[in-house]
Amino acid sequence: MMSILISIFLMFGTSLNVYADGGEPPTPGEGECFAGPSIVGALILTDNGDGTLDGTFRGFCKFEFVKKNTCGFFYDVSPFSAITKDNIIGLKFSGYGPEDCRSRCGGEDLIIWDIKKFRNTGTRIVAEIVFKYVLYGEDCPSQ
Repeated sequence: MMSILISIFLMFGTSLNVYADGGEPPTPGEGECFAGPSIVGALILTDNGDGTLDGTFRGFCKFEFVKKNTCGFFYDVSPFSAITKDNIIGLKFSGYGPEDCRSRCGGEDLIIWDIKKFRNTGTRIVAEIVFKYVLYGEDCPSQ
């Protein structure tokens, strides 16, 4: 299933030439850090027309398939068609961490760390992304 999604994305994304390499990785806030393992895959965000997005992510973490959905995710860029990769890099998803990736039960916060390809059709965003985990306080490895 994932290979089909990636194949479709690569076929249409490259033929339309509306994608970009990732930019600068986000900077951690006070008392937080970013850590792995990385979660890599395709993120699809759909405009609900009311300032919220529905999202679907299909990817892999440590060679295990990851499937996550989110509904009613608020965004503050208007219109939706104006959202660029720079607007979503650094976007945090609270409690979105999959089971058996960083921890057995999952539920950790994730951040969009890098964007390999990006396409905004005006009503839907399709992006090949890399998530990292957001850790807080004592969970951050010592520098």
